Amino acid sequence: MRRASFVFGLAVFTLGLVVATASAGGSGITMVKKTTTNTNMGPSTRTAECPTSDHVLGGGFSAPDGSIAQQTMPVGSSGWKAETLSSPGDSSAYALCEQASLRVVKTVSNSVTVPASGGSTTERAVVATCPNGWQVISGGYAVVPPFSSGSDGEIAVDTSMRTSTRTWKVHGGNDGTPTDLKAYAMCEKKDTSQIQQMSRTRPVTSPTPVVTMARCPKGSHVVGGGFQIKPDESGGSFPVVNMSRPRDSQRWKTRLGFPSQSSSSSLTSFAECESG
Repeated sequence: MRRASFVFGLAVFTLGLVVATASAGGSGITMVKKTTTNTNMGPSTRTAECPTSDHVLGGGFSAPDGSIAQQTMPVGSSGWKAETLSSPGDSSAYALCEQASLRVVKTVSNSVTVPASGGSTTERAVVATCPNGWQVISGGYAVVPPFSSGSDGEIAVDTSMRTSTRTWKVHGGNDGTPTDLKAYAMCEKKDTSQIQQMSRTRPVTSPTPVVTMARCPKGSHVVGGGFQIKPDESGGSFPVVNMSRPRDSQRWKTRLGFPSQSSSSSLTSFAECESG
């Protein structure tokens, strides 16, 4: 079973909670980070909470190499949750926060049931779409339920990205029992700001970790981001994404830890950049 390489002991202890905040340049957006330390291998969860009177615009995660995130998603109006299958070490959730009075933000979600694999990987995509008159500024995903034991929650996500002004797409492969894959879109009123997607792609040339960062243009700041791995798992690339997070006010950083394929694959980082 493929998860055996990631989870061979389900007991996880978390130590040393750390909450850090940083201003995202002059945008009025604050990045909040919450870190927990995993002493064993297995599933673990943490949520970065925005300050009082702020709302969350987007968020991300990081975990040790050999880990994957099965949930990176908004929680309520002011938190961002990251659930990871983590190797021992520090894992973090990141929230991009803004004063709630500055704009109205709406969360939209949609889910699809990915069928049982039947001995091979079953691939499916799901799209969350903002209502007419709204635009997507960031997004996330959730495997429901996430992996805990047996063959439940056997979905690994290879794509989480904005695909149009109103949509956020998530794609993953299942090699277990039927499991739901859920996409989230963070939406604002159209023309509240201008959102431009920037990307950077790096080829996978060896079975060693690969890092790539998408950078926002001068005069804009990051409000969200995502990633894509090609090919998908059925094509031979197991998506061991252990980082997809804001690096600073202008960059989104993605890391593919211990890729399973040494050639003919790529990792793309996406930054959703706001101006106006």
